[in-house]
Amino acid sequence: MGGRCKDRELADERILGSGNFVASVLQDQQVSPASKISAEEVLTNVAEGYGVSREQILGASRSRTVSCARRQFLYEAYEKAGVNKTQLGRMIGRSHVAVMKAIEQVKAERGT
Repeated sequence: MGGRCKDRELADERILGSGNFVASVLQDQQVSPASKISAEEVLTNVAEGYGVSREQILGASRSRTVSCARRQFLYEAYEKAGVNKTQLGRMIGRSHVAVMKAIEQVKAERGT
């Protein structure tokens, strides 16, 4: 059957590569829990900063202010809280592609 446990390489279904590569990626991506902010905190901070409600950001409003706040929330939740695009899409009721485009738009506006 399969090889012994000691002969198996480290694996993670999110990362394609050898065991050494997987280990290096996981090590590089480690963020101390104290420095990581939650998506809920990001949502609250963005809502307060834009003067809109959390519900508006998560809802279907297409007003300019709410749309800007929603894009900012998606960008910060992805970059700072590490929430993936699929999860963000579920939170706001949109596809991961819409989330990706919103994040790219904020990056383009910032020049990053």
